[in-house]
Amino acid sequence: MSYELLLEIPAIEKDYAKRIKLGRLPKLQTDKMSPWGRKQHHDFWHMRVVEAVLESGGPPHQPLTRASITGIRYCAGIQPDRINIWASFKCIIDALQVPGHRKKDCKIGASVIMDDSPATLVAESYYSVRVPTRAEERVTILVTSS
Repeated sequence: MSYELLLEIPAIEKDYAKRIKLGRLPKLQTDKMSPWGRKQHHDFWHMRVVEAVLESGGPPHQPLTRASITGIRYCAGIQPDRINIWASFKCIIDALQVPGHRKKDCKIGASVIMDDSPATLVAESYYSVRVPTRAEERVTILVTSS
C-alpha cells in the first residue's frame, strides 16, 4: 500500500485563544509552561493536526505500520537547535497516531500512523527554515509509507 500525506499548518495568531496565550508555532523544549498550559498546547495542536488530515483527504484506510516523516518548521527569529526542533514536533507526531493505542488517556488522533515507536517510524527528519516575517511562519509535515 502506497500512501503519502502532506500537511501545511499555518502559524496561529498570538492571542488566538482568550483563556491561554498560545505561541505561534508548536512550543520548544526550552519554552516555560505550566502543566495546565502544556496540556492546553498539546490538545490544541492535536485538533489542528486532525483537522488538517481531514482537509487533506483523510487518513489511510489502515493506519501505517511503517512510515517516514519529514517535518519543516518555518519560523522567524532565532533558529532553535536540533533537540528543540524535534521536541516541537512531538505534539504533532502524537496527533498523527491512533487515539488510545499506546496512551490510554489520548482520545484525539488522526489515525495516520499506528504509533510513534521506532518500528513504525523508520525514518524521521525535522528541520527549521528561517522566514523573514511572522506572517510566513508555518509547519509542514510529509508522511510517506515505507
